[in-house]
Amino acid sequence: MTQDITHYKKLLGEERTALEQKLNALGRRMLRNPDEWEATSPEVEHESERGDVAMNIERYNEREALTLELQTRYKEVADALERIHKNTYGLCTAFGKPHPIEKKRLDADPAGRTCIAHMRAS
Repeated sequence: MTQDITHYKKLLGEERTALEQKLNALGRRMLRNPDEWEATSPEVEHESERGDVAMNIERYNEREALTLELQTRYKEVADALERIHKNTYGLCTAFGKPHPIEKKRLDADPAGRTCIAHMRAS
């Protein structure tokens, strides 16, 4: 499993970097909590008409929704990397005694926290 963990750690690290780049393009990190971002308004030359203002508000709302979605995934990836660090990666702890998560489950989602059966049950 050590080789597998090294493989998953690499995948998760690459995904974290990609997520950080996307999040930085949409907003800025929060000073209080560097694992959170807030969306920023898209750059505009000037807002001369009401339609422009409405369009910019709509764009901001889209950026905010995407930021929240990416931030959720970022936290899942960061949690998985923390589990690797704590030697608890690849263990499902849902409903009692820890047991291994199937390789095909981790291949599908390296940040997965549960085995296939418990994923389906939730």
